[in-house]
Amino acid sequence: NGIGDLNYSQWKLPPYKDHYKNDKIDFGKPIVFISNIYNFEHGRSQPFNTFDIKILYEMFDYLSEKGYAIIYKRSNNSNPKIAIDNNEHNSRQLKLQPEADVDGIGMINDYELTAQFDNVHLFDNLVNSYEYSYNELQLMLMANTDKFISVCGGNAILSSCFRSPVVIYVNQGREFRPNYFGEGSYWRKLSGADITPVYD
Repeated sequence: NGIGDLNYSQWKLPPYKDHYKNDKIDFGKPIVFISNIYNFEHGRSQPFNTFDIKILYEMFDYLSEKGYAIIYKRSNNSNPKIAIDNNEHNSRQLKLQPEADVDGIGMINDYELTAQFDNVHLFDNLVNSYEYSYNELQLMLMANTDKFISVCGGNAILSSCFRSPVVIYVNQGREFRPNYFGEGSYWRKLSGADITPVYD
């Protein structure tokens, strides 16, 4: 057995994709769902497990040109219906958010960056546009998603439950251990999704 291998004799993943797949939310294009975070983690003084503005701009631009509709989700930890941990609480208290000076635009955060692209949809705006709960809408969108990109963590685990390809950005933690994403690992058992870890 490799690292991360467990006994799966009584394991069965709920059929999230089958249950939540729908025709109520349609962008007329294949969907890429990008999950990001921007919090203090692992005792670090600055967020590190995150996609910065430069990388987000490159992803939005590239995927838009390839004909995808992009859903961008990063919790700002302010939704009262969502439980947050100590890291997220500290980030909220400091009003922490990724920002950068973008040529031709000026100082901008990631939420504002989404508005610069016709095919990029901010998840928080979608929550306000549909009459579904936060989690229900998230699952409905994920069930309709063709490809996922996520920083490592809970978002990556959830993204891996929908049988669609997932690219996971890994830059610290137990995920660096040999064979952590191996064929017998729990990541592969989540839904059988094609998971590609990208190590930094």
